[in-house]
Amino acid sequence: MVTFINISELTEHLDQILKYPDLRRAIKVFHKAASVADDLFIARDALDTMDTLQNDRERLKLFGKALMSHAIILYSRATHSDAPGRGGHIGATKGYSSEQKETHEALIALRNQIIAHAGIARHSLSKSWRIEAPYIWEEHDGFNIGYTSKHAMDNVILRSRFRDLLEKALKTSVEKRNIARDALAEIWNRYRSDQELQGMLGNFLDTYERFHEVSEEIALEQMANPRYKDPI
Repeated sequence: MVTFINISELTEHLDQILKYPDLRRAIKVFHKAASVADDLFIARDALDTMDTLQNDRERLKLFGKALMSHAIILYSRATHSDAPGRGGHIGATKGYSSEQKETHEALIALRNQIIAHAGIARHSLSKSWRIEAPYIWEEHDGFNIGYTSKHAMDNVILRSRFRDLLEKALKTSVEKRNIARDALAEIWNRYRSDQELQGMLGNFLDTYERFHEVSEEIALEQMANPRYKDPI
């Protein structure tokens, strides 16, 4: 079995007993940065999947809206400054150009005003999220009443700008994740001989197989070949 120490659960315990403040902080900083990077990687996966469907209009119509919504929600969660569930943000949008900042604001508005609620788009880029047209079709012997709509998945400009943001935010967040990982490694090394801490660790062991509900063979393969490579 592939066994690991769940340091998130360890941190919750250390918070309760008020021990090892430097270790607790280092774990939380790494956890936050790794979580942000993971959201951004998955958002990019959604856009990649949309690209593979580009020549299959029926499947793109069926899955494109869900993929685009998924990508925008994850991007917003990773980059929005008001993210109390993670204890704040990590500055993944640092270094955005003025055009990138404009696209970022449009995407956040999409998530807040349109995707989560049937609001009114305020930004020019987000107005094409869903354009609706109830209609009356006049014919020579009468008329028909109907409804049609089109979606942002067909907005090539928005998708291109979104991908540009993801690549920039990913590079920043992975750099921050790696810095946090190295800082945690340094502190963890100091405590590897601490008998009190080592005595606690057995309570926080988990297995990759149980966590992901996969076989040992798959666990070993996935641990040896992580899905997300650093885009650096």
